[in-house]
Amino acid sequence: MSSFAINYSVDEKNDTFQDLMTRLTAKQKALLLALAHSEKDVQPTSGQFIRKYHLTSASAVQRSLSALQEKDIVTSNNGQYFIYDYFLYYWLKQQ
Repeated sequence: MSSFAINYSVDEKNDTFQDLMTRLTAKQKALLLALAHSEKDVQPTSGQFIRKYHLTSASAVQRSLSALQEKDIVTSNNGQYFIYDYFLYYWLKQQ
């Protein structure tokens, strides 16, 4: 997919993504942004990740991960967490 097509799709979904963010808690938003800006193979409950992204605690991150998974925003595979929607991921990276 071309860069133009990705940017166009992300722009088209901007209002939807902004609305989604208003429905998340502050901790869920912070975690989602951290996941978007982090490296691929990251452990979000690790002390290093929590410190780097100024999150509160491993238990708060775990609660946020669970909530984001229930909302089908984040998915996991073999202990790795990913933002389910590529366009949302790309939009978050621009934030």
